[in-house]
Amino acid sequence: MLRKKSLFAIAAAAATALAATAQAKIEIVLDEVGNDLVFTFNGTLDLTGMMRIDESQEENRSGLGARFGSILSFPDGSLIDTYGAPSLDAFGGRNSGPEAGISTGDAFGIFGDDVFGLPTGYVSGDFISGTMMIENADFSTFSIVPGVYTRTFANGSGFVLLAGDVQAVPLPAGAVLAAPVVGAMVLRRRKKA
Repeated sequence: MLRKKSLFAIAAAAATALAATAQAKIEIVLDEVGNDLVFTFNGTLDLTGMMRIDESQEENRSGLGARFGSILSFPDGSLIDTYGAPSLDAFGGRNSGPEAGISTGDAFGIFGDDVFGLPTGYVSGDFISGTMMIENADFSTFSIVPGVYTRTFANGSGFVLLAGDVQAVPLPAGAVLAAPVVGAMVLRRRKKA
């Protein structure tokens, strides 16, 4: 009985560790809505090990640089802190101007030069969300290639961009960690029978 409890404890610890890692991401969804291109984002980031570069004020700087893997969603007058980390890969072939979009919600941006911006004073684990819309645009306007684009930082945190009608790929690590525990439980049960 004690071994069974130990196996369950190991499985629970692995699941908890995976859940914490999986939650430290910002998911960005890019889709065509009517005649407009709409980005929605939400999630959390872990800033452990990240270097803060600067603080700045953004004046209605909302748009996308599909060619550079950048997305900017800064409502007018947003104060942001910038951090160094790898940007997303290119997800299209053309860029909008920096004032092409209309943003609501929290300030958030992935610049194409390995820098990203978060609301000033952001603390690891704080939830952010928002929307950026470019009117009268679609995937062809920016040569956007539908797909899943990810960038994971050294600390396990990062970004996931879902462009078009795609689903995020679930992390298979949970199954890999749980398989030995479940297998041991099955073997133990067979030995008793």
